[in-house]
Order: sequence, then structure tokens, then C-alpha cells
Amino acid sequence: MVIINFFKYIFTFIHRIRMGIIREHEAVIPLAPEAKRYGEQGENEFSRKLLNALPACKIKRNVMISTPMGDAEIDCLVLYGKKLFAIEVKRWRGRVVERDDGFVQSKLDRCTGEIHTKILGSPFKQLGRATFLLRQQNPVQAWVNPVVFFEGDQLESLTTTTDKVWFKSIDELIEYIKNNGSESKGRKLLCQVRIGRLPAYR
Repeated sequence: MVIINFFKYIFTFIHRIRMGIIREHEAVIPLAPEAKRYGEQGENEFSRKLLNALPACKIKRNVMISTPMGDAEIDCLVLYGKKLFAIEVKRWRGRVVERDDGFVQSKLDRCTGEIHTKILGSPFKQLGRATFLLRQQNPVQAWVNPVVFFEGDQLESLTTTTDKVWFKSIDELIEYIKNNGSESKGRKLLCQVRIGRLPAYR
């Protein structure tokens, strides 16, 4: 009995050393910050609603763009008929007001009653840059319709003077995709057909 227990102990000890060596050489998977997880949840919900309403559309998420001029990412590329939409999805909370240096977010802390403020980058500038780089990366330039969508019901208000296209209502966005936006014709459509070949981060 003593011998059996001894061999079990040796086996367990060797197994632990072996697993320790294996784990030491494995890549560490970083935990996604809460803000990113919250944003990804919004993108998942957005994609689901869009596909339910427009089953004929094709969606490519988290499209990575890499050019000599710089890198960028587009949350969603949506192909509907001959129209291609680049959509930046934001899931902001509280009250947001646009200023010269970006957007100022004000959120009420329900526990303390304090109002916390934070400077947010402009999603319109972010999407404009990403759309520009997408055209540089693609040899056949299709017309890209940029849209910013603010997802979720925790955005109390949004004040902006931009003339860019944006929506808070998914129904209004769906109607826009159906009835608005510029089409690509002729050879430019080849770029849209290859939407599935664009690299994406999952």
C-alpha cells in the first residue's frame, strides 16, 4: 500500500512539472477590459438585429486594415445589393456632447451621486480615416458609405453638429441601408464581392 501511494505521489509530481513546462511556453491570453467586452456585446447585438431585418445582406466584422499609410479597424462592413456600408458601432453611456477636441461623456454614479466625465475620441474621424485607408488597401475602389451607429439604451443623449451620417435607432438605420447610400457600378462591384476575403479579427 505504501509503495502504491509512493508511485502515485511520484506520478502526480512529474505530471505537475510537465504541465508547468507546457504552460510556461504557452501564449498568455490577456483578459479583455470591461469597456471592450461591453463594446463587443453591442456589436454582437447590432449584427444580430441587422441580419434578422436584412437576411440578404453580408456582414464582415472587425475588418483589419493595414497599409503603408497606417492601420485601422472597421467594426462592420455591410454589403447590401450594390451598396457597401462601413459602420462604426459605439455603445456609449450617459450624456455625450461634441466639442472641438472630441466628445465629453458625463455619467452619473448611482452609488455616490457623483457625475464622472471622460473625453472620447470622435467616431466620425475614426471611421473617416479607416474608410480612407480601406480605399487605399483595395486595388478596385468601390464606393463606401460611412455610418456611425450608437447602440444600446444607456446613451441618454447625444449632442453633435456633425453633418456625417449617424443613427441611434436600428430601424432608421435599416431603412437607410435599404433606401439610401451610393451604389457601386461596373468593375467597382468586384471590390464588394470580395468582402469575404478581407482580413478580420475574431
